Amino acid sequence: MHVQVERTGDAVWIVVSGEIDLATAEDLKGVGLRALSDPACRSLTFDLSDVAFMDSTGLGILVDLRNAARPEQSPIRLHHPSPRVLEVLKLTGMDTVFEIAR
Repeated sequence: MHVQVERTGDAVWIVVSGEIDLATAEDLKGVGLRALSDPACRSLTFDLSDVAFMDSTGLGILVDLRNAARPEQSPIRLHHPSPRVLEVLKLTGMDTVFEIAR
């Protein structure tokens, strides 16, 4: 997994590529928690367009980060999840929980 963090004003984008699984999910959680703890962060978006695979561990991390967001932060957004990631989101019903840009 490769993660790139981009900041524009109060918006933080986390661009992820590769696989989000048991071996990499905690790293992603750390990046997400650092972004959420920044007082300047008002919105957090994960660009998942280049994620080849995500298992339940990765999904759990996204849910944990959603729950960790402060009240003044907008909901976590998922930007263009790859077809395989979108399938996981749909199978688990998380496509109705997250704001997803397709």
